[in-house]
Amino acid sequence: EMYGFGPLEPLMNDPDVSDVLINGADTVFVERRGKLERTDVRFADNNHLLHLIQRLVGRAGRRIDEVSPMVDAKLPDGSRLHAVIPPLTSKGPTLSIRRFSKTAVEFEDMVRSRSLTREMADFLIACVRGRMNILLSGGTGAGKTT
Repeated sequence: EMYGFGPLEPLMNDPDVSDVLINGADTVFVERRGKLERTDVRFADNNHLLHLIQRLVGRAGRRIDEVSPMVDAKLPDGSRLHAVIPPLTSKGPTLSIRRFSKTAVEFEDMVRSRSLTREMADFLIACVRGRMNILLSGGTGAGKTT
């Protein structure tokens, strides 16, 4: 595999998948529409997974090896990648990829889905128009990027 995502290609092409989580060659999960699911995707072995990680990290202009066994990077499509390899992991390489929707979410969408009240949306719109600094915080998957 010289390009693409190897065994992950179908997952990366699925618009409903927001996260791909890999813990060793035979444990691959996805978050699809807010639900975590184990997949049937497998790598031949941990070296196969390690080579994919090295290739993806290299595409982002970074490196990962025994001297630098943990890396965060942004992929060309805007996805965020976090990878950890031995000796920091005991069961083989780990990789997580956070994907982002290709369509923008509008304030009206968030009000309709009850993610925000009308008042909250109006306040945030006023802050943006007023060029104010805004700090957003929350746990993983809470919607900060949205």
